[in-house]
This record gives sequence, C-alpha cells and structure tokens, in this order.
Amino acid sequence: MGGLSTKLLPMVLLATLGALVLILNEVAQVPGVGRPDRPNEPDLIAQNATAYRFDVNGKRLSRVYADRLRHYPAGDTNWLDQPRIHYTKPDTPEVTVVGKRARTEQNGTLVWFPDDAKLTRAPSADKPQLDVVSSDVWVKPNENFVWSKTPVNGKMGAYTVSGVGFNADMDKETLELLSKVSTTYVPPPPRR
Repeated sequence: MGGLSTKLLPMVLLATLGALVLILNEVAQVPGVGRPDRPNEPDLIAQNATAYRFDVNGKRLSRVYADRLRHYPAGDTNWLDQPRIHYTKPDTPEVTVVGKRARTEQNGTLVWFPDDAKLTRAPSADKPQLDVVSSDVWVKPNENFVWSKTPVNGKMGAYTVSGVGFNADMDKETLELLSKVSTTYVPPPPRR
C-alpha cells in the first residue's frame, strides 16, 4: 500500500499544481479592450494632456497641450479643450496655434479649430512676429500649412491687415489674404 501512494502522490501534486495555474491564469486576466458599445462616446479622457511628435532623427516637430483631451472611436478623432499647439519644425520659426477647442483627424495630420483661434509665427532673422486671428481654422502640421475661409485679422510689425479667408505657408513665411483685403501701415516714429 505504501508503494502505491508513493507513486500517486507526485501525480496528484502535479495535477493540483496544474489546476491552480489554470485558476490563477483565469483570475489574473485583464479585461479585454474591445470596441465600446457607444462609438459616439469617448473611450479615453485625459486631463492636462501633453503630446510630442518627433522626426526620424529625434528632433521635436510639435508639442500639444490641452486642458482636456477626449478620444472618440467613431472616426478616430480627438477633441481638445483649450489647446495650445506649438510647431517647431527645424530651420523655421516656431508656429503656435491657440484656441478654445480643436479636433484632430487623420491620425493628427489635420487639425480643425471651429471657434476663434490665434496663430502666431515667431519672429525670424528678417521678419517680425506675425499674429493672425480667425475662426474655422484648419492646420496641416506635416505640411506647415494653415487656412480659413472666414474673416481674418493679422498684424506683422507696422502692418495690420484684415480680409476674408487666408492661406498661410509657414515654410515660405507667406500669408495670402483671399478677399476683401484691407491693409494699414503705421510707420515707426522717426529716430532722433
């Protein structure tokens, strides 16, 4: 009798150990992240969100700050509250776009500011700072291109401009007003 229990004891212990491993494996499973039942509700919400994008050499191309970020699985879009987006493409002046809210689409390659937004291009070696205020502003960060078809006001050095619609090519440092253009130049006071 002692010989049979000696032979069965390791098998019973091995079977018990296998059963415990299976039970622990089931208990330790992290619930799967599948498609939410409500695709029009956010599946991710982040407060005080910050994101960076880098080029293949590790140089920072942009940084995005938002008081709140919400990701929606329907259309794979993000809504940003109080966004501040800084584009820092090498060898070009930094471009900042600030607004009340923004939506990113197409994996961040297209950004829409539906409300008033302010675009600022930092001064360069030969050009003063450029400030542009408009609404319904679209940004293509990879192409460094910004546009709108709504009324716009801008200021660059001694020049103040207004119009309806604009195209801004940040690589070429150009601002094209599309219609109803008005420009005011206030020369600086004479040097004494």
